[in-house]
Parts: sequence; structure tokens; C-alpha cells
Amino acid sequence: MDEEYNDKNVEKNFDLDLTRIWRLAKGNNVSCWLLSTRELLSATNLLDINIKKLSDNYPILFDDKSNYPKSLFAIEPNRMLKGMVVEAVFKALWLDKGNEILVEEEKNGNKKLVYKKIPGVNDHDLLSYLNILDLSFNVEEKNYLIILSDHIVADGRYPIHKKEKETTLSSNYIKDEYNYLKNIFVKILNKFKKDDPEVISEIDKIIKLL
Repeated sequence: MDEEYNDKNVEKNFDLDLTRIWRLAKGNNVSCWLLSTRELLSATNLLDINIKKLSDNYPILFDDKSNYPKSLFAIEPNRMLKGMVVEAVFKALWLDKGNEILVEEEKNGNKKLVYKKIPGVNDHDLLSYLNILDLSFNVEEKNYLIILSDHIVADGRYPIHKKEKETTLSSNYIKDEYNYLKNIFVKILNKFKKDDPEVISEIDKIIKLL
């Protein structure tokens, strides 16, 4: 009985070790972060497309003058996803520069993965990434990043926002919103070293979604 119990413990610990190693490898892999970027970007594109379809079938959800959705379920979660898209590609670029996001630490004989805070970056504050990633955006693009940051923090808490929205345009129609996101992405993707075929492949797929 004791041997069977010990064998199961050994098997369990082995599985945990493999899981930790697998998560560590994924967490510090540029291509994996670009894949997450592409998945999130695909989701926002689907939302954008279907919001337009909803305007015809459910006019009660839309403003007759602007034909732009005013329902919070459509605008705010979509902006939250777009903010997460930008944050994911920022982290991919941070890794592309030779840094780490996940590290393994050992305490009292137990190994665990720890998120390594990026120096100078505040949680979900997209503007704080610009200096460390050597990125330059114009005033309109920076303002758009502030709005996206606002949505990541606020809408990630469902109806109980962590803080009141600071940007007055957060829930309103933003002219040229699509172009802001596209221009931001083009500038970011141009910063990658592109010396890895998998990275190049993911970047090409992301560009096709823009």
C-alpha cells in the first residue's frame, strides 16, 4: 500500500514538473505570445464584423444617427480585448529583446513559476511600455492607448469596475479607431528582429488580420 502511494506521488510530482517546464517554455516564447496576440485580434475582428450585422437586426441596440452601437456589452468588452491584444504584442516584443517574463524560483525545496515584472511597466498601462520598447507614437495613438488601458483595468472586473473610467471617450465612438490600432501594430511589428521563422510566420498572419 505504501509503495503504491509513493509511486502515485512520484508520478504526480513528475507530471507537475513537466507542466511547470512546459508553462515556463511557453511563457518566455515569442511565438506563443504572438499566437495569443493573433487569437485575441481575431476575436475583436469577429466582434467588429458582427456588431455591424447586429445594427440591421437589432436597431434598438444602436443609435439611429451614428449607427454605432451604444450597448456596453458590445463596445466596452471589445475595447478590453483590443487593449489585451496590444499588451500581448508588447510582451512578445519584450521577449524578442532577450528578456524573460516567467522565472523559476525554489523555496523550501519547492519549485514554482513567478511572473517577472517588467521594469518601469505598470500593470495594464500600455503607455508605460513605450520607453523600454523604444516605441514612438503620435498624440492620437497615445490617447488611444490610454483608452484601451482604461478598458483593460475597468472592464476586466465585470460590472464592478476597479476604478472609474478616467477617459471621457471610453464608451463613445472614436473616429479612425481602426486606423489607430493598425498604425500602432505596424510600428510594433517593425521592431521585431525577425530572425526566427516561427516569429516571421506569426507576424505575417497578424498583418493579414489588420
